[in-house]
Amino acid sequence: MGQDDCVCEECPEWPLSMADMMTNLLCFFVLLVSIANFDESKFEEAVKAMGETFGGQVSQATVTERHVMQFDKEQSIQAIKEALRALFRKQENIYTVKESGKGLLITIPSNNIFRNKKADFNSRARYILERIAIVMENIKFPVRIEGHTDDSPPKSKSFPSNWELTVAQASAISRFFIEHGMPSKNLTVMAYADNRPLVNPKDSEDSKAENKKTKAKKKKLSAKEKQKNQRIEIFISSLVPQEPQG
Repeated sequence: MGQDDCVCEECPEWPLSMADMMTNLLCFFVLLVSIANFDESKFEEAVKAMGETFGGQVSQATVTERHVMQFDKEQSIQAIKEALRALFRKQENIYTVKESGKGLLITIPSNNIFRNKKADFNSRARYILERIAIVMENIKFPVRIEGHTDDSPPKSKSFPSNWELTVAQASAISRFFIEHGMPSKNLTVMAYADNRPLVNPKDSEDSKAENKKTKAKKKKLSAKEKQKNQRIEIFISSLVPQEPQG
């Protein structure tokens, strides 16, 4: 058999061509980013698209962290507020923010983080807390984490009362932030059980309508009103503590 008659298996040529094309596309993308005006939203979309093209996943929090990392210089309550808005874009139901002269108050319904009247994280907790932690690890403001709940008893025998429940919930969030880079010296944990409700029985709509008939009888809150009282409050003080003199 002559040399021309030899039949050998050869690798197909298309993977090599495909690799060359992807490399060229990547170089072209880098060039565009370097010469174009930087637009964060477009950058995020482009990175996400590249991740899908190469079969990987890109964390939304990782991309937005580029903007958040500027806080250490700015130390601005407004900057923190804007960062949270960027991290939770179009997801206003996750938390509420109230700004005052003393700082920033972030209120998160407990059912967004914990299982009902328990201190165990639910399936949404990591998504929410990881993004807040990005902000927390880059600020020097004192942060107070408060646990609040309604007047119904806990659903776990591990908590004899709502005091133990709210302590455990606030502590769980504090521990999560510390594990994700926040200095523990900046954190304070407090628990109020059911002593600081957002909705009082006397303030409910049913109570107002029957006010004259129920003066001597405590009106029960609806399930929706009870949920408003089950919350975590994260207060970021606008006063940066002085470093101790050595």
